[in-house]
Amino acid sequence: MQEEIDELGERIDGLRLVISVLIAEMPNRYEVMAKLQKAEALARQRNLPTGVLQELADLREALDDM
Repeated sequence: MQEEIDELGERIDGLRLVISVLIAEMPNRYEVMAKLQKAEALARQRNLPTGVLQELADLREALDDM
């Protein structure tokens, strides 16, 4: 079971990287990044599960690193 969880975590990391690269190459990337930031704020206001909040924060961080 733990092995499956670890594999899913690695796949999520890979998908986050792919999404970050795609967004970074978009002509309107700054608009998309701003919308992701707003989505994160809305998710916090609506008390969405911690995993959702963490994924949005991690995606935004990955984009900031690019």
